[in-house]
Amino acid sequence: EISNLSAIGSGTSIPVGGIFARRLAVGFGIYLPLDKLVTIGSIAVNEPDFYQYHDFGQRLALYAAAAYEILPSLSVGIGAEILASAEGPASLGIDAERFEITSRRLEFDVFPRAAPTAGIQFRPFSSLSFGLSFRSEMVLDFSLPITVVIPGEGGEEVVLEAFDNSARTFFTPNQVTFGIGYAAGGGWLLAADLVWMDWSRAYDPGVMVQLTLDDTFIIGTEEEELGFHDIVVPRIGVEYTFGEHLALRAGYQFQASPVPDQTTPDSNLIDPDKHIFSGGMALSLAEVFCWKPIPFTIDLAFQYQYLPERVTNKTDPEDPIGSYSAGGDLTTFSISARTRF
Repeated sequence: EISNLSAIGSGTSIPVGGIFARRLAVGFGIYLPLDKLVTIGSIAVNEPDFYQYHDFGQRLALYAAAAYEILPSLSVGIGAEILASAEGPASLGIDAERFEITSRRLEFDVFPRAAPTAGIQFRPFSSLSFGLSFRSEMVLDFSLPITVVIPGEGGEEVVLEAFDNSARTFFTPNQVTFGIGYAAGGGWLLAADLVWMDWSRAYDPGVMVQLTLDDTFIIGTEEEELGFHDIVVPRIGVEYTFGEHLALRAGYQFQASPVPDQTTPDSNLIDPDKHIFSGGMALSLAEVFCWKPIPFTIDLAFQYQYLPERVTNKTDPEDPIGSYSAGGDLTTFSISARTRF
């Protein structure tokens, strides 16, 4: 089951004047979950869970970008998505004879992790445009090494250390997108994309733990090879504009699951395929605020994700989880307002 999520976002774009007037602009944005700013966690690969939906919305994100018009028909842009990784050591001192904790210390550092983006747009005609963009993969590292020191006889110390208590979370793959947009006339705008997603680089989302005693390895976990495969995602969209004040939009995309069949006891990632339907409208209220006729638009959007049932049949009759099926749906609503000064 996937929990509900509420968030707010804000952004601005600023044209640069001077010699770059009407050619260069910069933009900034923020995504802010309302329940928790950041949830950092992991999942156990051998327990049934969704890889692509595990707390992905529970993260504070910052965005920055810049775009430059080289020619009237050619523009380029670069940007970055910025999230936060965390790590820090913890240590405990224990008096075994008196059975009490003699010292305790915890340090926890949060530092930024950026994923670059870049794009180019070519407009051979006023009604036709082509675009190509790249988005780098993002993964956040979480680390909490723990050291326990127990005084022994003769002043010697026994050091019990979990020195690699770490996890990788929030993985999103490298993406390359090719898109085309066409203004067909009569208020119609058509768009289509093909997106390559590099899911074969997906990391094991489980916690990695190695336990040592006086530098002697005792027990630990190893990173699992997930065996994900790359996918190509088709997207289509259409917009129809009624006069100057109302636009209606609709779209569809299909994402095949990058997760292979989970037939062994070691892996139970249950992500099925996704059919994603979207709709929206934009309402311009510039003339409503007649005391100051500035452009002001309200956008409403709706998205429905249908996850068809995926049946997993285990090959081992003694598998502790056994065969199962997974599917479902997700619904998203959003409202936004924008203006220009």
